[in-house]
Amino acid sequence: MQIFGASEYALRVWLDPEKMAAQNLSATQVMSALSANNVQTAAGNDNGYFVTYKNKVETTTKSVEELGNLIVTSNGDKLVRLRDIADIELNKSSDSSRAVANGADSVVLAINPTSSANPLTVAAKVRPLYDSIKNNLPDAIESDILYDRTIAINNSINEVIKTIVEATLIVLVVITMFIGSFRAILIPVITIPISLIRGNYVASII
Repeated sequence: MQIFGASEYALRVWLDPEKMAAQNLSATQVMSALSANNVQTAAGNDNGYFVTYKNKVETTTKSVEELGNLIVTSNGDKLVRLRDIADIELNKSSDSSRAVANGADSVVLAINPTSSANPLTVAAKVRPLYDSIKNNLPDAIESDILYDRTIAINNSINEVIKTIVEATLIVLVVITMFIGSFRAILIPVITIPISLIRGNYVASII
């Protein structure tokens, strides 16, 4: 199974060059401010009589508002925060790949049977599982089958069966019309199914 379009979410910062120029800031200064405020480290222990507390310094931001309040630079009472020079959003961590279904961003699961597996058998076993998963999804999430190649396979099989039946009937009608004996029909009625079964058996061995 392959997954397309799935991505972790992250806080993304879109710098505005004009606002940065107005504050006399560069992208390097903004990166330095972000790096300086993205620290996780141990801060020693507090030892009590019975309990020891382990301290941890964590300066990472967890929301758009917190990241927007990050101070990039200061000059006396003048503070330049990140929201003053950039647009901040919670979105996909990367745009290197994206899956779209029916015009909307989606997560696509592709199930490909192995070379030795029967696609019809795989589809027959996957569909009940898919229906069970779909019924347990939240109302805000929609799910649908975009492509199922077994439909074309089934249609081809049905067409082959239909063609064989039609050809058999035509042969029987022609024999009846030219020979005029129902006994003569018995031979093709018996030999045609045997020939088809034998041909399929030989093809499966090859």
